[in-house]
Amino acid sequence: MKTLNIQVDDINLSTALDRVINAVNNKKAYRVVTPNPEIITQAQSDPVLATILNNANLAIPDGVGLRLAGIRNTTPGVELMRELIKLAAINNWGIGLYGGRGNSAKLALAKLQAQHPNLKGWAMAAPELKIGEKFDDEYKKIISKIKLNNTKIVFIALGAPKQEYFMDKLKTDTVLMVVGGSFDEIAGLVRPTPAVVNKLGLKWLWRLIWQPWRITRQLRLIKFLYLYYFKTGF
Repeated sequence: MKTLNIQVDDINLSTALDRVINAVNNKKAYRVVTPNPEIITQAQSDPVLATILNNANLAIPDGVGLRLAGIRNTTPGVELMRELIKLAAINNWGIGLYGGRGNSAKLALAKLQAQHPNLKGWAMAAPELKIGEKFDDEYKKIISKIKLNNTKIVFIALGAPKQEYFMDKLKTDTVLMVVGGSFDEIAGLVRPTPAVVNKLGLKWLWRLIWQPWRITRQLRLIKFLYLYYFKTGF
């Protein structure tokens, strides 16, 4: 289904995992995005971002705002990532972590490998990247890592919409998933969101309490709801 002309897959976590498993087993290029109200609002004025989101193989809705827009199933991106990590450890899939702030990718990988001793993977920090630049050198590094480490899934954390632009031009027959600030959360660099808060769909409020500088970003939730109800007439 589409919300403000952006495709979202209104499916539960189990179904999402099954789709990714199928992609890994079939060695298919597979792109996973996690549209939330903020990203969907950005896409209203960014046709390139809108196209990237709509061309993704899997679009897992993230955020309480999408429930208010009629989406029944929402899953935080970090939750989907954690479940895929469990599967990777069980099935001997190599994983890659690219991006994040500072050394958060390496810290997150260390935490994940402590939790899942059989997990094989690599982590790479990203230089300062700007939308509109060519990322060829970074792509070469990532593709080399993928080939050397039997990598099945690469998680990309550059923040939206940069991570979506970056993923779109990375040509490889693996699963790629954009994960926003998930490395920081996994590495323990930000206060983790309690499960009950996630279940209530109030992660946005939790983050705002502990990271008040996010207020400008959270105001996009209000804009999203305005656009949704204005355009749908509900």
